[in-house]
Amino acid sequence: MLSQILLLLTFLTPQFKLSSDKNIYLKGKGPPLIFSTGLFGAMPNFLYSNLQNQLSKNFTLVLNKNYKPFIEKDIEEISEELEVEKLALFAHSSTNEKILESQFLDKMVLCDPIIIPSLNTLIGNTKKIQTTGDILIIKAEKLYRSDRQLPEVQNPIFNKKKIYKELMYKDVGHPDLLNDYWANLAIKTQLWRGITIERERKKFKDWKFDKNNNYRKKLEKKRKEYRKFINEETINFIL
Repeated sequence: MLSQILLLLTFLTPQFKLSSDKNIYLKGKGPPLIFSTGLFGAMPNFLYSNLQNQLSKNFTLVLNKNYKPFIEKDIEEISEELEVEKLALFAHSSTNEKILESQFLDKMVLCDPIIIPSLNTLIGNTKKIQTTGDILIIKAEKLYRSDRQLPEVQNPIFNKKKIYKELMYKDVGHPDLLNDYWANLAIKTQLWRGITIERERKKFKDWKFDKNNNYRKKLEKKRKEYRKFINEETINFIL
């Protein structure tokens, strides 16, 4: 019975295929917002389901069903398929520079944008990304101010001809945008820094086992506030 329900839901979900062999599906209501996950859009969407559920209340999310990176041509094809002049983009982490230069993007919200440095960048030359849309960048503080901070050569530089705005959210790290389980897993790898809350050490005689796991709840509450902030700033900037 469950499998039949899932099959029906899949059938009812608007979806289409791109020439790059990606299956695209839509979720939510409102103007179309391409949601590009980490690794150039190749990370699974379920890692971001909490944030996507919030965004889908005000946007029709355009989601990549396959674990394949978005390319520039995809943006044009999505615009044509949806019959819309311009699209908005929400991207987390690594993003294809060429996508950011697409003439079919009007508004872009980039969370911790990371680019792959070219040879020219590594030897000191700086090439600006020529955007035609407005940009909001939201930075997780610990990606830019910690012992695991992002190398300067991986920071994108934009022409800033349009509206350009940067925000820094304190005390969170690069993975904290993800659902709690996956954020914790990413932080445990030691590749990234994330939210840290100081543990309270009790006196020996006052100690008792914390069966409610209050420390974990504090982490989750802080991440929830962070995702809410991102959702609200995205709505304000794009709509």
